[in-house]
Amino acid sequence: MLASFLSDTFFGRPQISWKALAELCRRVGTSLEAGVDQRRIWTREAQHARGRAARWFEHVRQQVAAGNSAAEALAETDGFVPPIVSQLAKVGEETGHSEQVFLRLAEHFEHFILLRRIFLIGILWPALELSGALLIIGLFILALGMIAQMTGQPIEGVDPRLIGWRGLLLYVCSLIALMAGSVWLYRWTRSNATLANGLARATARIPGLGATLQATALSRMAWTLAMAVDSGMDARRAMRIGIDSTQHPLFLPLAGALDKQIVRGESITEALQSTGAFPRDFLDAVAVGEESGRLGESLQHVSQVYRRKAEFAAKTLTAVATVATWLLVAALLIAMIFFVFTYFYLGQIQRALEPL
Repeated sequence: MLASFLSDTFFGRPQISWKALAELCRRVGTSLEAGVDQRRIWTREAQHARGRAARWFEHVRQQVAAGNSAAEALAETDGFVPPIVSQLAKVGEETGHSEQVFLRLAEHFEHFILLRRIFLIGILWPALELSGALLIIGLFILALGMIAQMTGQPIEGVDPRLIGWRGLLLYVCSLIALMAGSVWLYRWTRSNATLANGLARATARIPGLGATLQATALSRMAWTLAMAVDSGMDARRAMRIGIDSTQHPLFLPLAGALDKQIVRGESITEALQSTGAFPRDFLDAVAVGEESGRLGESLQHVSQVYRRKAEFAAKTLTAVATVATWLLVAALLIAMIFFVFTYFYLGQIQRALEPL
């Protein structure tokens, strides 16, 4: 659920899966690069699509067949694909580099999937250990009830309704209720834009996690800006698309201020610097690119730098989450061992000495 929350919050929430989206962009880009006509491409996609995808791909096919823009048709899919796809597809159509746009989009989404996979694989074993600890606690609750039944004596300090089969059932129901409540809270948060944005802002400031999200957002912004600049797009529109592509709650509110700065005639570097929100190395790369007249190339380089930073930060975050899960498992087991030692060992000694 954490991975889903991060991906939905900081990269938009398309109805198509990230894997399917990456594969779609790869197929379209490869076909365009091979010289396949767009009408044939989208006809094939519409024929092979299933479920909701079939409806929207058929819409794109019809629009392209009628001579309309594929980018505009993708923008009309009601969130089925994220806005960055239609925005950059339009850039590709205007510049005649649609194949490069779709291939780079494929690489972009594949990198995002890689970051999420790094986290999930890293947290898998600790999650299994936590599940094992919860199972042991359930068996312990059942064992306490059996002991009380065999000895005919209640477990001192423990409510008899909380042990045995009845206690185990209550324990399992509590876990199910906790998981169901978490799912409900997650969905309710996603439906409340104000609350979701507030949580996203708070999450972005968490050490480790915030660094991962910021590096990913800056890599995405640099890549998008490079594509826009290389296409000859004007600075205002390029900046707007670049900021939108971050889907980061700390950068999105800056769009208006950046637009005003550029309208006043300031350079991209000066506009970004005036916000105080961008790191020094990012600004330096933009400044060098503008001064040398090779802004697109400089932004492509900084995009790769921040991509590597995002991967390193994701691995660090995974390590922190792993240690935290291990500590939780250890705390649960230690508490259970302490109870057993206190009741069955010290308690027995104390009860034996009471007659004396």
